[in-house]
Amino acid sequence: MAHQFKVVNVAGTPRAMFEGDNEEAWVLGCFLGEATSFHSVMLDAVERVTTAEQHPVQFAGNEIFLDLYPDRAVIAAQWIKDDAGNECEVTITLDEARQLLTEWGEVLSQHPRTG
Repeated sequence: MAHQFKVVNVAGTPRAMFEGDNEEAWVLGCFLGEATSFHSVMLDAVERVTTAEQHPVQFAGNEIFLDLYPDRAVIAAQWIKDDAGNECEVTITLDEARQLLTEWGEVLSQHPRTG
């Protein structure tokens, strides 16, 4: 499933907004929000996961925890909890993660940060 987002400007910084008022949309927004500052690090992790000797390849930032496997990306938002207090997670294919990060890199190149 291809995830589509629109770009909004928040205090001079582009943010991704996914359709829907639900946990999946919020978590994916956090995923690309994290990539605003750590795009190359996150994309490098996605690219190296297929040749890594141990899994998951992990990334932890200010908004998300990311566990990468050869076939999928598990994204947990640090500040979005379910009713039981657990971090909300979304699992997407590795190809989807790569595509979203690639598209977000294009957005970042067209929207220089001003704030």
